Amino acid sequence: FFFFLKKMYTQIKIKLGIEKAEALFFSTSGVKQGDNLAPALFLFVIQATIETMHRKWSTMNLSQPELHFFPNKNEGYLNRRSQKSGTSLDHKDTFYADDEVHLGTRSLNAKSKTEAMYFPSHSNLKKDIPQELIDGSYDIPGGRFVSFTPKFKYLGTYLSQSLTEDIDINARILAATKNFNALGRSIFRNRKISLDIRSQLYLAITINILLWGCDSWALKRSQLEKISCFHKKCMRQLCGYTMFSVKEHHIKTKVCMEKTNLKPIETYITIRQLRFLTRIAEMPDNRLTRQVVNSQAVAHGKCSRGRQTTKRAYGDALRRAGLFDKKGDIKTSEWIECLKAKETPDVIERNLELEPGSFIKKKKKEKKKKKIEE
Repeated sequence: FFFFLKKMYTQIKIKLGIEKAEALFFSTSGVKQGDNLAPALFLFVIQATIETMHRKWSTMNLSQPELHFFPNKNEGYLNRRSQKSGTSLDHKDTFYADDEVHLGTRSLNAKSKTEAMYFPSHSNLKKDIPQELIDGSYDIPGGRFVSFTPKFKYLGTYLSQSLTEDIDINARILAATKNFNALGRSIFRNRKISLDIRSQLYLAITINILLWGCDSWALKRSQLEKISCFHKKCMRQLCGYTMFSVKEHHIKTKVCMEKTNLKPIETYITIRQLRFLTRIAEMPDNRLTRQVVNSQAVAHGKCSRGRQTTKRAYGDALRRAGLFDKKGDIKTSEWIECLKAKETPDVIERNLELEPGSFIKKKKKEKKKKKIEE
């Protein structure tokens, strides 16, 4: 088969005709972008990688987490562990399109991004990964090596070995700062443009850069304050206030928010997380994303009590929107039914002081319904 594929992409001549003119030339760039054969070849490579990885890793005693999800939505919780055993969730060799997910185990010192999906942490690297890889590279046959990196960027988001949001948040703030400074003189600090338009552009451009990927952030208070500090600084510059005038005239953040018609950064994070939770609530029960959110890792005597996780961050977002009480457990069935209710968007907009129809655009939903009916 591979011999056949090789013949197809070597010494191939392409004949191109435009009206009466014709040209004949060799194809020298291999599989073209968008070629129907490219995905099939990529799957062959990925499958070979997985099989090779399994043969290699089977001798290394790498441990994997056991995930249990709850088909009965009354047994699962969003903000705490359930005492029920649940059903085993088979997550091994999970693929999303052309991407792969490898799950490792978490130790007591690990600060996981979620309670279900995480990478190996520093504390158990020595047990699970060869020392050569920890030192910076791992030798493989043929005089080659695999390098090790503590962080990498994927779809604009940084994933780090520490399992915290610090690296990603710092990168987001740096990117947003560069954007705000680049457009500062021509737009954001330009008095010839009305403050309302400048605020809307700031919300559409800079805030989107700042909060890219915040749907799954497990924010600690210190991290939220760092993001909020940047947001306040930008609002002051939009209003034309310097730190001297702020100190001299005792100008508060509330004044800047009223002039720019902007909300606290916590509100924008809450909106994005609730929109993501709403999409999950509308998913069928057999979707993997729905099952992972409604699952928990088998503790084996270890727990993440007192540590912030993505699921707990979702619970905080639901409480900030006034959908649940500040204290008390949130069952899976409760938050799913709550977000599916028709009046929920109006409640969120009222409690977060948003403009009507800004949480979920009703016009798009009505158009989709009309198309389905037609």
